[in-house]
Amino acid sequence: MKTLESGVLGTVKLKITVVLLLAVLGGIIFWLFLTYPYVREPLTYAVGLVSALTVVFSAYHVASNSALTIARDKIHRTFEFTKQLNDVNFVRMKTFLESELDHQKMTPAEFYTKVAETPEISSAVKLVLGIFEDASIAVQHDYVDEPSLYASLSFLVPWCARNFHPYITEQRKIANDGSLYAELDKLADAWKKKTSLRTNQPL
Repeated sequence: MKTLESGVLGTVKLKITVVLLLAVLGGIIFWLFLTYPYVREPLTYAVGLVSALTVVFSAYHVASNSALTIARDKIHRTFEFTKQLNDVNFVRMKTFLESELDHQKMTPAEFYTKVAETPEISSAVKLVLGIFEDASIAVQHDYVDEPSLYASLSFLVPWCARNFHPYITEQRKIANDGSLYAELDKLADAWKKKTSLRTNQPL
């Protein structure tokens, strides 16, 4: 317990903010303006200065709040995105695909054929690839918070690119389009190096 000094009844913590300081300063200037007419001309400049400071601080305050809101919105969108990947149905689908497809024991053509000819597997593969394509695009457009997304999906994204590479390769050959699922490759390559896809900085 803190001991008070002799003759002191108590202490009060006073939080002085910029708004409070400007308000007090403005009040003092207004009081001087009314009380001492002969200093009104010099006070005019002081009023202008205080007004300018108020405008500057207000702009800074609005900008700070806007930046904070944007950051919070990005975090919220990130967790909304990862929520679907932590859903029990997605976990079951991942386990199902791992049990049905082994890219190490099948040629790319065999892998692709099994996916293409099995509707349940085909739908699951396309869904997973689409989710991570969207994740890559969201990261590149700064729509989500990449460090938070990386913390949650740093294993899943490279896993997806690696395990479904035979399907992607054959799909590109058949469609004669090398850009298919290119966004997934970009994200997987960056995250395998533990670097940001958007900024190229370490994660």
